[in-house]
Amino acid sequence: MQPNPTAAKSNDAAAHTASKRKIKNSKRKINNTIPESLSERWMDKQDILELMHISESTLQKWRKKGLLPYSRVLGKIYYKESDLLQLLDKCRNAKRA
Repeated sequence: MQPNPTAAKSNDAAAHTASKRKIKNSKRKINNTIPESLSERWMDKQDILELMHISESTLQKWRKKGLLPYSRVLGKIYYKESDLLQLLDKCRNAKRA
């Protein structure tokens, strides 16, 4: 007697669906337990460029000099809004002195 290929497929499909449900449930749990410090706004390059009216090379220089901390996730760079505000405050205070 040969194995029934459709039975294996249906079991695989059921396992896949159950796996998707587990992932969705775990995402809900993670989203509900994010600490306050991690829930702050993160901006990508385009957000910064539009907000600050600067060029990509200027943003790259800020990163390279360590003026604006960043995080890289899957090749994409993100910046914390609070870090940008700190940079602006430093520049403002430096000009006043």
